[in-house]
Amino acid sequence: MRKNIASVIDAFHAGESYRDKTCHTDGRVIFSYAMPIAVRRGATVYVLDSSESPSGTTTSQIRAVLAAFPGARTAGDKGMLQSIMADLAEGWAADDECRASRGDREDFHADG
Repeated sequence: MRKNIASVIDAFHAGESYRDKTCHTDGRVIFSYAMPIAVRRGATVYVLDSSESPSGTTTSQIRAVLAAFPGARTAGDKGMLQSIMADLAEGWAADDECRASRGDREDFHADG
């Protein structure tokens, strides 16, 4: 697996953002260039069918995601993946609002 997609997959798995030259994640979606290729819905990862890939780079990134998440489901086409993302967007907005209201920090207790 190429190093850049491996780092993106690790960040996606952890729910964190990471950007590399040809791919990136916001922790919820993996993008190849600007095209979403994977999204997590609950415990399931949906991955774009590699037949929808516009390039060899994107195809290899899709294959890497499928290898990293053996239980992943193929989303079929871009429309289906975008539909899943649209369904999840409302919940993501609520999560973002919650993080913003608490200052994007966890409570902690200082010793002393």
